[in-house]
Parts: sequence; C-alpha cells; structure tokens
Amino acid sequence: MKTIHEIEKAVQANSLRSIGPSMSRGYVSRKTTGYVAPYKGRYGTGFCVYRPNWESTRYSFVTYYVEVVA
Repeated sequence: MKTIHEIEKAVQANSLRSIGPSMSRGYVSRKTTGYVAPYKGRYGTGFCVYRPNWESTRYSFVTYYVEVVA
C-alpha cells in the first residue's frame, strides 16, 4: 500500500497518471488528508485516493491514479 505522498511523487516521475477528481458516495473524515485504496478497473491498475469533501458528509472526492503503459 502506498501513501498519498508516494503517489504524488510517482505522478511527478511519470509512472502514474491521474484521472479525476470525481465524487464518491461515502464519508471521509475531515481530520485526515484522505486514504489510499488499490484500484483495478475500467482505467487500468493503480490506486484511488479518497479525500474529504468539506461541503458534504455523504460524498467525498476520489482521484484515480493508474500506471502509465509505455
């Protein structure tokens, strides 16, 4: 499992690319910066980063980070 900081470094190194952000149903605590979950789906293989939404308690922000295929 990677951290948000490690994912941001991988994006700068061009080994991951971001897709999003979009909205996801579910609450993410505002006391944290978010959490990382593995992802394998429509866009490829990688990670999802869930972040809190300060305007809602029912929806959070999610950004998909997928591996760059050369």
